[in-house]
Amino acid sequence: MKTVAGFPYCEVQFTRDGGVAEAASVTPLQEFLAQGTVSDLIAISHGWNNDMAAARDLDERFLGCVRTVLDRHVVSGDEGRTFAVMAVLWPSITFAEAELIPSGPATLGSVVLIPFLEHQLAHLEKGLQAPEKSVTLKHARALLPDLQGSRKA
Repeated sequence: MKTVAGFPYCEVQFTRDGGVAEAASVTPLQEFLAQGTVSDLIAISHGWNNDMAAARDLDERFLGCVRTVLDRHVVSGDEGRTFAVMAVLWPSITFAEAELIPSGPATLGSVVLIPFLEHQLAHLEKGLQAPEKSVTLKHARALLPDLQGSRKA
């Protein structure tokens, strides 16, 4: 198992549908935890619109800060506790290259997002009350059905 900032560290990738991308990726973590040497598992997940490299960088920087705090012994109750980390990697970047997000990039064609964008564009169009801008916003609304499969849209 890899170590990051002095913590045993295991990555588990999830698909855009919420399933584990590779079931075998969970096994090393399960086996490590079964040894009973860890009292606490820290589960971390990166934010929206990160590729895998950015997510790993965020994890390393965050865990570096956690390590600094723990090494200062300013947190009460940390005596005798041992930590491991499960990093949740998920396809959060839109329009990512396939090699950056093996399970496929996050989708803009979600059941919730398209109607939300449609509503926002209509609201914006109504608020602007400028005919020349209205044409652009109508064009943007017409592209919404193609967002899932078209970088141009």
